[in-house]
Amino acid sequence: MDVRLTSGVVRELRAAGALDPRVRTRGPTAQWVSVRVEASSDVAPAVELVETAIRAHG
Repeated sequence: MDVRLTSGVVRELRAAGALDPRVRTRGPTAQWVSVRVEASSDVAPAVELVETAIRAHG
């Protein structure tokens, strides 16, 4: 699943070590991240990223 954050939020999450291993960024200045959702245990981290995106663009 692709989620659009902001490049600043991606940098902050990366610096804090807060990006889940299921999340891949598209480069150092990317606004988009891809999160792998393959099992029910993957849903909560994906929803958390979507909520972060909503706050970032709110």
